Amino acid sequence: VRAAGVKGLGELATVNSLSELIPFLADSAAELREAAQDVLVALEGDPVTTRLVILTLQAEADTKPALLQVLHERDPASGRAAAEAALNDDAAAVRVAALALLDRTPDADDEATYLEAARRGHPDTRRLGLQGYLSLAELALESGEEFKARNMFHRSLSLATDDAERLRALESLTAIASPETVMYLEAQARRESLQAAVARCAMAIAANVADSDAALAEEIYTEIIHIALEVRGLGNLGEEEIAILNDAQAAMQALGQDVDLLGDLGIVREWQMIGPLPLEAFDTALAPEIEDFDPSASYPGAGGMEVSWQSMPVTGLPGYVALHPELRPNRNVVAYARAVVHMPENVQSYVYVGSDDGIRVWVNGLLIHENDVKRELRMDQDVKPVRFQPGENEILVKSVQHDGPWRFILRLTNRQNTPLDFTH
Repeated sequence: VRAAGVKGLGELATVNSLSELIPFLADSAAELREAAQDVLVALEGDPVTTRLVILTLQAEADTKPALLQVLHERDPASGRAAAEAALNDDAAAVRVAALALLDRTPDADDEATYLEAARRGHPDTRRLGLQGYLSLAELALESGEEFKARNMFHRSLSLATDDAERLRALESLTAIASPETVMYLEAQARRESLQAAVARCAMAIAANVADSDAALAEEIYTEIIHIALEVRGLGNLGEEEIAILNDAQAAMQALGQDVDLLGDLGIVREWQMIGPLPLEAFDTALAPEIEDFDPSASYPGAGGMEVSWQSMPVTGLPGYVALHPELRPNRNVVAYARAVVHMPENVQSYVYVGSDDGIRVWVNGLLIHENDVKRELRMDQDVKPVRFQPGENEILVKSVQHDGPWRFILRLTNRQNTPLDFTH
């Protein structure tokens, strides 16, 4: 409503009443600022431009940046002249706005101006100030002034108001890889959109200090793993974050640490696979679920070829058994997967399953779970209680594939959702 009022005022505006619109350029409401700026740009006539030049010279610091923009859009020549004059203004916000309009390459002499503008004032001015400050930090890094650049990027993280600015600083801090940056990463890691960038930066720092301070490197790697698995959860991680997690595990192992993330999650990893077999119906029993296991057995597969049992271990996170790149054809088919797990004792536990698409699960010959479904795989989509016996236990999975990705994941926990202690 107020924005409409500003536009209505603009329709009645004359050269002599322009000053009534100027205060709206500093209003706290963005829509009012934008409405006033649009009206001032749209008003026709050279006398209007001449009057705006005078009003810009007389304006307070809170409205002058917007007036410079208005002049720039109305008449670039007048706007440039006003911006050149504004370079000597007492207010940093005005000087930064003028620098931006003149498309000046940031200069080290302007560092204090950009920093002051980034710290206070109108949001648009703060954004321009920080962009200039980040450019100066990047120039310092390119010039070999790593210490200065690092401190400027740290300061930028504290001043940033949007993720684009934070990502820009994090990218350069990743290249510097200084351990002094670690303390600045914790606050950024709380932002979901930044977590991959934060992890990349932390990984670079850990790799940089691994030879000189292995304990610090291990601490950083451990924190990366903790945030990914215990704070966020494996099912919420993207592909890049999972790759970083695997790299963190490998780095810990290279430092002599016994790290096994698949085991820590209770993921069954040692599988034997047979398929693809023709899909008739979800509950149609095929030979692998009827006959006793014979590692040398072979059967007529989909497409007329013979299929036999083959090893298909899971080698890293996210822990999926990925069938679609290995088994072809991979539309409207079925495969069977067999694993043997050894339990130290008789234990009541839970089987967590994720699948794409349908799935049936047997434990020691007993069907414990079935779900005839078309879906995308996620962690822990289905859960069933089961009691494992001491020693050897056989798990058989029937994985039904219609189209698209063909995967499943299976993990074992106790009643407290703590991964079971088992071996393959």
